[in-house]
Amino acid sequence: MNPSEIVKLFLIGSFVSVIPMIYMGIAYNKLNCHQQGLMRIKYAYIPMILPLMYGLVYVVLTLALRPFISNDMLRLFVLGAIAGEIYSLIGHYIFKLPETLFLMKHPNMVHIIAPIMYAFIYGLLVYPLEKVILK
Repeated sequence: MNPSEIVKLFLIGSFVSVIPMIYMGIAYNKLNCHQQGLMRIKYAYIPMILPLMYGLVYVVLTLALRPFISNDMLRLFVLGAIAGEIYSLIGHYIFKLPETLFLMKHPNMVHIIAPIMYAFIYGLLVYPLEKVILK
């Protein structure tokens, strides 16, 4: 795999970070000042961290899964489920986002919701994007 393909994969993965920034921004705007103060990470850092994290996870998982899953769409669904679980673990246990940003009463539900959601995002949104960019 050449460096230009790795850069393209990183950019594709970084693009996916737009989706959580949208729903996280909506949730953040609904919080009052006290609730915003309870967050472990300042919201302003999230747009800097997410594209880097999503791009890195996408590159690593793509390189890890390509030898094992030849069907691109299936690989992206599996990649999305694994990535969703990674994102939910980081968001839940490191940043406490389900409790502080989304005010979830059952924050462990994020570990069920995220893999399903990201499997569909990667399988249905990233698949055509990858086909166009990685021709």
